[in-house]
Amino acid sequence: MKREGFLEPLATAHHDALMVCRLIQQEAEKIQDNVEGNIQDQFSVKIANYLQSGLEPHLQAEEKLLERLAPHCGDKDADIRRMRSDHRRLRNLAREGSLEALVRLSQELHDHIHFEKTRLFPRLKKTLTPAEKRGVVTESVQTLFPSFPRGRE
Repeated sequence: MKREGFLEPLATAHHDALMVCRLIQQEAEKIQDNVEGNIQDQFSVKIANYLQSGLEPHLQAEEKLLERLAPHCGDKDADIRRMRSDHRRLRNLAREGSLEALVRLSQELHDHIHFEKTRLFPRLKKTLTPAEKRGVVTESVQTLFPSFPRGRE
């Protein structure tokens, strides 16, 4: 499916998240092989920084997107419930911070992104009005890139 421009900020962040998933897997292998004694601590700090500065704003942007979808299909919609449930699990795994939790987080984040690309984004493309799509761009940019210039204010 061709991606529409209104989803571009989220799709770009997905690419970054998938790269972090790969990094988590690679670093976990090094840690399990015990290449360096203090590598796990250094790795945990790097991942914690990403989760706070990258993942959390992304989840917030997606939750704003769900608020736009809910009036069209209801809060009880299976896709909306799945997204919210995924977000809770991802946040819990991020807070736990153990190596095992981070590996699970990378796997679940990968699955979550695939779900969005194959299920959620096509629904948004069909369901949201042009005005709602413009609002998605504005909200996504403001949430994902808070220091981005806002033009005239």
